Amino acid sequence: MTDKPLSLTLALLLLTGCSIPGANLADTPNTTAQVIDSAVQCSDPNQQPVVFISNKKQLKKIIGHLQGSVLPPPTVHLPNIDFNRWHVLYISSGQQPTAGYSLTLAEPAFTVQQNRALLNVVLNRPAPDAMVAAVITHPCMLVKLPKGNYTTIEVHGLDEVWQVTVKKELSNQFYY
Repeated sequence: MTDKPLSLTLALLLLTGCSIPGANLADTPNTTAQVIDSAVQCSDPNQQPVVFISNKKQLKKIIGHLQGSVLPPPTVHLPNIDFNRWHVLYISSGQQPTAGYSLTLAEPAFTVQQNRALLNVVLNRPAPDAMVAAVITHPCMLVKLPKGNYTTIEVHGLDEVWQVTVKKELSNQFYY
């Protein structure tokens, strides 16, 4: 007789899914890429179109590039990223000849196939007959991707496919 109340309690906990602290939708793995920030006039870090960011120090360094070369540099406000759950990429289209260019995510934006993650971006271009400013631009964006069982990330949609290796942070374990 004592097994029935315990079994019933366990069944109710499993059915509700929200009865356990921390078991809510915010804690479920997200399988989509999300744009954190974007700009049409970025400064170019190291001339690399795709940069893997694995911690807050790197994020702080690279997020200043989204403000371009404004002097004096504006105060940088870091987005709150949990690097235990997310990878972050800085993606740049490189130099563009006029205004009217921007970067967005394509559909589907993010997929995982075997050990590779695929991120699809779109370089939006002005219409051929559009009146745009004759100014060199440098569109870029920061994108966060859910961590998963993949070792490389391929970025499609720029002039060529760019591939980055997922960097694993070293743990603070001591070995004797």
